[in-house]
Amino acid sequence: MHSMTGFGSGKCLEDGREVAVELKSVNHRFLDINQKMPKFISFLDIVSRDVISKRISRGHFEVFISYTNQRDDSKKVEVDSQMLSQYMDALNEISKTYRIGSEITFDNIMRMQGVFTVTEQEDDQEAIISIAQKALNQALDNLIVMRKAEGENLHKDIEKRMETVKEIFNVIIDEAPKVPVEYMQKLKVRIRELMSDINFDEARIMTEVAVFADKCNIDEEITRFKSHIMQFEKTIEMNEPVGRKLDFTLQEINREINTIGSKANNATITTAVMDIKAELEKVREQVQNIE
Repeated sequence: MHSMTGFGSGKCLEDGREVAVELKSVNHRFLDINQKMPKFISFLDIVSRDVISKRISRGHFEVFISYTNQRDDSKKVEVDSQMLSQYMDALNEISKTYRIGSEITFDNIMRMQGVFTVTEQEDDQEAIISIAQKALNQALDNLIVMRKAEGENLHKDIEKRMETVKEIFNVIIDEAPKVPVEYMQKLKVRIRELMSDINFDEARIMTEVAVFADKCNIDEEITRFKSHIMQFEKTIEMNEPVGRKLDFTLQEINREINTIGSKANNATITTAVMDIKAELEKVREQVQNIE
């Protein structure tokens, strides 16, 4: 079991090219990837999504990618000879006209605007992609380690809470046979009170009471509840992303316990139902962060 919360970073330097990656993830219903990188390496957007989607199934990801080219051929300096000639002609004209001595140095030339142009050389995209994939996988390795560790903590907490749920549910199982009996007794007493001055077919009335009281029987709900709990426990041990399955099974468990609470007119069961729902809500909060 893996959590959807994690952080990982990776860096790869090859032949003067370096790609650095940072990944942050939180819970999300699906795989949602938001990326930030310089525009000149925007072609890595598709590469990053492909690498992440092959190893992660759910979570909102913030991806930060940077690239540095330290190679000697990464930049090219060009001299505008025509512009430099115009500067030199102008300086010579000033020197002659105003009789100003002039000693032109390289420092003077470096300050002349428009003489030098520094351009970025077109880089090797295939080389960048190869380096980026390595940096991304390294970041994912670190992130997955964190998500796995957090997932183990979630696993332990959920197991503990589900054991508590089963213990409380045993109270409901013990009380369940009493529900229709107690309800039928209460109905009999109430009917006799209301019809004390009226002649009526008691046998027929008692038959109807028994049928009506049987509607309070929660045996089927108990069976389904136990079945859903077993399914939940099997799912939690699967070696695959189980967040959605657990969430669905938890909804079914909640549906059954709500039905039991509404059908059983029993104070002990009502208290147990409330306690179970409180634990299930805590489990639901944990399940929301499981991949």
